[in-house]
Amino acid sequence: MLRADTGEIPAGASPVVRGAETVAGRVLGFARLARFANPALVNGTAGVVAISDGQLLSVLGVTVRQGMIVEIDILADRDRLAGLVVENLD
Repeated sequence: MLRADTGEIPAGASPVVRGAETVAGRVLGFARLARFANPALVNGTAGVVAISDGQLLSVLGVTVRQGMIVEIDILADRDRLAGLVVENLD
């Protein structure tokens, strides 16, 4: 399952995408941010933050069950990202 908030649709209306192939295809749309990616704890679990020139571009959190990624949550809405505090990036 994938939930992505890019700010392009109203808050709370982010579509949920299901199915491994469909999710993989959608996540590839964020591949352009890979060069800015850094491992991070997101809400206490494995995740990635993308930062360029000190600006937070996206936050990705994953939920793993039985060794498999079962959920991916992406926040890439600039307005919502501006309100986040990111610590210890080094």
